[in-house]
Amino acid sequence: MASFHAFAARGALLAAALSMVPGAALAGPLALALVPMPREVVVRAGGAALGPEWVVSSAGADDGEAARLLAGEAASGHRWTWQVVVAGNRRRTIELRAIAPPAEAPALLAEQGYTLDITGERIVIAGATSQGRFYGVQTLRQLMRAHPDGVIPCLRIRDWPAMAWRGVSDDISRGQVSTVADFKDILRQLAYYKLNLYQLYIEDMFRFEASRTRGEQRGALTGSELAQLVEEGRRNHVVVSPIFETLAHQERLLSLEEHRRFAADGATGSGWEPLGRAARNLFRRLVPQSADETVAPAAFSAHDPRALRFVQSLVDEIAVVTRGPFFHIGGDEWQAPAATGAAAASSASGVRAYGRYLGSLARHLEDHYGCRAMVYGDVILEHPEAARDLPREIVVVDWHYDPQDSFPSLGRLECLGFHDVIVSPGLWTWRTFYPNYARAFRNIAAAAQAGKRAGGMGCVTAAWGDDGAENLRENNWAGYAFSAAAAWEPGVPSEEPFLRRFVTVHYGTDAPALSRAERLLGWQEFERVGWAGRLYHRAPAIRPRPESTVRRMVALEADMLEAGRDLDASEAAVRFDRGHLATARHCARRYRYVAERELALDRAGRILEGRTAAQLTPAERERVALDLDRLAATADSLRAEFGRLWVIHNRPEGLELNERRMAKQGAMLRRLSHLARGGRLEVDHTYSDMQALGPASDPP
Repeated sequence: MASFHAFAARGALLAAALSMVPGAALAGPLALALVPMPREVVVRAGGAALGPEWVVSSAGADDGEAARLLAGEAASGHRWTWQVVVAGNRRRTIELRAIAPPAEAPALLAEQGYTLDITGERIVIAGATSQGRFYGVQTLRQLMRAHPDGVIPCLRIRDWPAMAWRGVSDDISRGQVSTVADFKDILRQLAYYKLNLYQLYIEDMFRFEASRTRGEQRGALTGSELAQLVEEGRRNHVVVSPIFETLAHQERLLSLEEHRRFAADGATGSGWEPLGRAARNLFRRLVPQSADETVAPAAFSAHDPRALRFVQSLVDEIAVVTRGPFFHIGGDEWQAPAATGAAAASSASGVRAYGRYLGSLARHLEDHYGCRAMVYGDVILEHPEAARDLPREIVVVDWHYDPQDSFPSLGRLECLGFHDVIVSPGLWTWRTFYPNYARAFRNIAAAAQAGKRAGGMGCVTAAWGDDGAENLRENNWAGYAFSAAAAWEPGVPSEEPFLRRFVTVHYGTDAPALSRAERLLGWQEFERVGWAGRLYHRAPAIRPRPESTVRRMVALEADMLEAGRDLDASEAAVRFDRGHLATARHCARRYRYVAERELALDRAGRILEGRTAAQLTPAERERVALDLDRLAATADSLRAEFGRLWVIHNRPEGLELNERRMAKQGAMLRRLSHLARGGRLEVDHTYSDMQALGPASDPP
């Protein structure tokens, strides 16, 4: 009990000076480690010493999951067995209490708000809705994790969100597909941070009865699996809502011969040059190809009623399972038919067809499933005439991933008559193995601030998986939690204090070393390289590097050595989510490999400047070759480790693509080593990958 008395003494000194203030303003020894920070906090003297004798009191079935969560927290964090009992007036009780919303209460306080009142021997969590009380339970769980001795501060919190919808979108179409168990863990963890919307980006990753898809070989979800996720989300007040692309981004579905008749004629959507259907068919007849090699169209036809009926049948199969308030029908990165002069009228007709097509789907969803359609806003912003035929009840998801973007588009959407808008920043998870939080945090902060100023209905942070979804999802939690805080709190948290709070509530330990490791991993920027994954997979080239690159790689190596030490030093104190430390170490090793590789290639380039390996002494040639061999062994080890980490939480499908690409690093380095020992290695001034890859007839 010594810790309790010390806590009480500190509280007595400060309690008199504290009145009702925003939670984020608290400082000193009683600063609260909570994510998000509550809106209003009054700290009192003393603390509540929790223990095995406490019980959880719940009067209604609506609070059953919340009560079970509290009992589970006591068991996992302290090995206490807390009973869940019918409401009663007893000591050492955590009571979940339903109350009427206060008069003149803000709408979101009535709908999602709560009060948390902690005294020495009683804790009351009150709210007008089960969702609000559930959020009060999450705050109490975080307090318990932040105080592993079981003594939590006496205080009173009144809290509610700034935005109604707070969520993430999760790309399961480009590589990683979680196991059902992992998806459920994700939903529970999202709820822990008071996020309430989880959007699965599906493309063809659903096992449709009406259509075969390539997703069936890539771990696509079944209807039964999706239903399990919807139910798990319901228990945790998280809406599981699909993002199904109904126009562009459907290369895989449209690569199947039976679906090509639904493709847009001459328009291939994002990233594809316009190519007429007749030309494509002729090319396929003249040049035999596998399905993977064909240039598939990427967009459904917005003009063809057959395409609309087909897509509608696919939408039905998902909507009948999810039955939620929203269904996201995509619509992004669609290219209007290019036209000038006399053909401009045809182009305008194509843009109008976009609005009519998506509008028809939106009305179908409303009429048959009672849910509102969501649509991405980029085409509407580029072609305002596309909005003429869209119902204004549609929810527009306004996505911008530039950290400098201040979302002026929100005003333009308002002028077009769209009043329900969700801002959508990016987590910067694409083409990398660890999120670029230096960009993501700024992007999220700007989006959330702009959305709140404009009265937006929510913020959904997008985690994309371009280039194989190589970034493992466990790396995303700092970003998800920051997005939760930015959307819930009236303001936006500062990065450094936030990371300290996040580490405390996520891992159950106040470990500055872990905060530092997160900072070292997530805030790495490289000149002229937008994504760390592209840097990792770059073909090794023998040439001297600029001095600025050498300095950057020396600093990166030092950073990753420090990150590794921080992770090792913190591990013993970590009480929750310890598995992420292995993933973080793997990413630190990857960064360190990049630094060591670039420095070794620089050394070899300086040795070989103006001569070939044949002109080196045997000892010099062997030293260069051994450096390359050591790097190849490291690359092979990283590939094997990545595979082991992947299958812990994900289905095996999608791993092969990443392993095959990672294997190229070792193969290229071994080839360079082979050239060094054979006297044929020289400085590569071509800025190509030919030396590292070499002809097929010249194996390493």
